[in-house]
Amino acid sequence: MAAVENTGSSSVSQDAIIQSATHLLQLLTSSRRTTAVMDQNTRDQSQVAHSSNIINPERPLVQQEMTRSFPGIFLRGRGKRRFPPTSLMPAKKPKPLEVVFYLLPKEMDKTPKEHEKYLHTQAGMGQRTAYIDENTTHEELSDALNVLFPKLKEVTGGWLLFKPGGGWGSRKLSLVPPDDIGYTGKILKAASRGGKNLFIAPIQEELSIDPLPLNDESFSSMPKAKCQKCGLGIPLQLLPEHVKSCPPMETASESSLVCSNGDESTEKESPMQPCPVCTVMYPSDFIAMHASSCGESSTSDENGHEGTVIEEGQADMPGPSGTSCAVRDGWLTVSDSSKAISECAKNALHLHELENPLILTMDIRRSVAEQDVALISFYKRPNVEWARPLECRLEGDTAIGQGVVRFFLSTCMEKLVSGFCINFANSSVTPVFEGELGHLVPPASQFLVDSDMFLMARRMVGHSFLHGGPCLSGLSPAVVHVLLGGSPETATVTLLDCPDLDIRGTIQLLEGETKLSDAERTRVQDLA
Repeated sequence: MAAVENTGSSSVSQDAIIQSATHLLQLLTSSRRTTAVMDQNTRDQSQVAHSSNIINPERPLVQQEMTRSFPGIFLRGRGKRRFPPTSLMPAKKPKPLEVVFYLLPKEMDKTPKEHEKYLHTQAGMGQRTAYIDENTTHEELSDALNVLFPKLKEVTGGWLLFKPGGGWGSRKLSLVPPDDIGYTGKILKAASRGGKNLFIAPIQEELSIDPLPLNDESFSSMPKAKCQKCGLGIPLQLLPEHVKSCPPMETASESSLVCSNGDESTEKESPMQPCPVCTVMYPSDFIAMHASSCGESSTSDENGHEGTVIEEGQADMPGPSGTSCAVRDGWLTVSDSSKAISECAKNALHLHELENPLILTMDIRRSVAEQDVALISFYKRPNVEWARPLECRLEGDTAIGQGVVRFFLSTCMEKLVSGFCINFANSSVTPVFEGELGHLVPPASQFLVDSDMFLMARRMVGHSFLHGGPCLSGLSPAVVHVLLGGSPETATVTLLDCPDLDIRGTIQLLEGETKLSDAERTRVQDLA
């Protein structure tokens, strides 16, 4: 019985075990299917997403790419900024072309000289500056020049541009050829390279050089200054020359003085009569006083002052050589030439003895070339009254007095003959006269004329004469004849006046009656 019960219980427990195992197997089978379905769905979704990415890939932004490539520039993190922020630079504006034009009255072969420039400026021509663009056309250039030079509007026959050559002084002008469309900004830029001025010259007509009124349109753009003599507004370019020739304006005090002093006005209005001794015209009220002492002016006067007659009231007035006092030089009537020369120099020095002295300084410790430059610069100074007292100083030497003055004047005369140690015309020494002593002649050099070297030589000789220095000796008699007012056609020129020995030798071939060889005949023909 017990065995049967044990058998029954064991079969029941077996059935329960089998039932549990069957249920567990079912659970496992169902979980595997669910996982497979989920895996299949996940794979399908990933494949769809991958295929969509392949079809439409997402492009990163430019800012992201630049940040990834250059993190130091585009990252806006904390800390010091290593580079400045990027910004677009504005385009540089083209610089206008500055061109200096000079309007000529007509076509000229060379650039105008200083006195011609002043005449041209007075007539509304001369030098002006214009600012143009490289793309300027011929019509635009013509309009700009008409505004710059109102006188150019009178030209109806056309004009051309010229440019100067290199060198000093008056230079040769060469044509700037226009293009088939005329003058353009590019042509002007190439022609004015190096700061060259461009000269405008009419082709078929000549402009007038008569001075224009100061209120003319041509002077409207020029700065002006008031002349202290006449009170008018004068353009600055014309003011220096205007001051030299402008008469002083009569002030109220001067006019009242003339009106109150009846004697002076009577003296000015009195008729003029000639002096019976010197035949010079004097007022009739003064003629008796002058005639009583006129005969004594050529006899004795140790100081040399009787030879000069100055109007009353003007003798004690210091000032420049351009004073209004009437000066009569008695040395002109002296028969002795040496005494007349001495009287002339004394009178000139006496007139300006109260003025400020001229100071000539030279440093003897410097080179000879620098000493020559000091002399040339001193005697090239414009608007100087050379009869003023002269004071010479030698730096580096203790010498003083008249000995220094005579040293300077002797040096000037010696330099005129031997030459200045300065490179003026491609030579280490620049002579003002050439040839042998007794037959010195000025060289045929246009450069010396343009550089005012002969003007400097004239001032040196005159200055040495006034202050008792040595004279310039050794000149050719033909040159002396012309300097004293003689005609060049009547001057006697000898073979020794030719400084070129080769040319002198060729001329000597023609003196004899010997028949010339072929070589000698060729030399003569080449010289001719």
